[in-house]
Amino acid sequence: MRLSVAYDPALTLTAVEDKGLLGEHIHSEDPASNPYILYWNNNTLTEDLTATGVLAELRFTVPASAAAGTYPVTVAWGDFDICSADMDEVPFRAENGSVTVTVREDAPPVQLKEFDPSVTFPGAAYVYDGTEKTLSVSGDLPEGTAVYYTNHTGTEAGVYHATAVLSCPGYRDKTLTADLVITAPADPAPENPGISGSEGTPTPQPPAEEQPASGQNPDGEQAPAVQVSGEEGRTDGQNPPAGSTEKSDPESAAAWINPFSDVHEADPFYEAVRFVNQRGLFIGVSDTQFAPSLTMTRAMFVTVLGRLAGVNPEAYPASSFSDTAPGQWYSAYVEWAAENGIVLGYGSGKFGPDDLVTKEQAAVIIARYAAYIGQSIASVGSLAGYADAEDVSVWAIDAVTWAAENHIYVSDGIRLTPREPASRAVVAMMMHGFAE
Repeated sequence: MRLSVAYDPALTLTAVEDKGLLGEHIHSEDPASNPYILYWNNNTLTEDLTATGVLAELRFTVPASAAAGTYPVTVAWGDFDICSADMDEVPFRAENGSVTVTVREDAPPVQLKEFDPSVTFPGAAYVYDGTEKTLSVSGDLPEGTAVYYTNHTGTEAGVYHATAVLSCPGYRDKTLTADLVITAPADPAPENPGISGSEGTPTPQPPAEEQPASGQNPDGEQAPAVQVSGEEGRTDGQNPPAGSTEKSDPESAAAWINPFSDVHEADPFYEAVRFVNQRGLFIGVSDTQFAPSLTMTRAMFVTVLGRLAGVNPEAYPASSFSDTAPGQWYSAYVEWAAENGIVLGYGSGKFGPDDLVTKEQAAVIIARYAAYIGQSIASVGSLAGYADAEDVSVWAIDAVTWAAENHIYVSDGIRLTPREPASRAVVAMMMHGFAE
């Protein structure tokens, strides 16, 4: 069944909530479309089904400048069949409605607060396994906040453009968007599904008992200094020249044909995506989608770094961490990094492969790798020019300072957001900045 909801242009549709009568509907691709289309395709329905109730509840907002009056909302069904029966033969009622706006000229203006910027709606990528995947808002929400989701769950392979509307008395409504990506498993499965293709399964941060102790490096290190240098400890037989990284080829840059519809030349990460795509560090979540805003796990990040270093996975069959089993798509790269002091884990024998890698963690790991190949990671500046410099963890200050000085760290020039999960675009830019 298909319903078409048309409404006055002065209104903004912010959320659609299913009421479960026919199960969850399939939303329009564009949440801001007018009319808004809702589809139900429930194969469990029978021709003699009798049900009474509300199919869905729609939430609208009106601008503060809206004039007093009544704004109509009209619902109609399309020319779709339901249970092999013509809709004209189904006793179905679509109730039209309206939104009434009343303006009180004597009312004082309402000063609405803004939701904290730390409240986010992170996207995620999964490989299809037949189970339902869900996106949710993270961060500290004020008491009494209601979250209205649209298209935030999915089971079948595809890209779900999700919306979350935050509403709380005394706060201005906030709309967040994210992509839920479910990719079909390759047949046969790729050798490294976590990076080349599906990019693994990002998961939420671990419970509190798995977090590092206060003041401890989340990679297990108490001090940021890195003592590994040059070629010491290498077992993969590569031995790159100290202080060198392979430079990108300008000619190959000109020859690259961008396959991604969500990466454009005007994007600040365009050249970085070209670099990581050409080098095979990681590709897209599909043939045409790079998903630059999706976050990455620690396992994904170390795998990308290992590929940049040209690590031979066959040289690292063991595992130093209890939560990193040998034979996983990322385990050889994690072991390479562990054996050479590039990652140290949480200090409890765990690496946390599924934890989201933060920007400051990424800077620390890249700094250790730079020292490993013989580069100097000494820094002469400071982070005093950034508004949130005090948010950088003590164990990460030196590495973040070095990365910022050498155009590796990604920021807007005002804020570092060091504890923010690193997106695919950010990781691509950090790898490109380091290699350049």
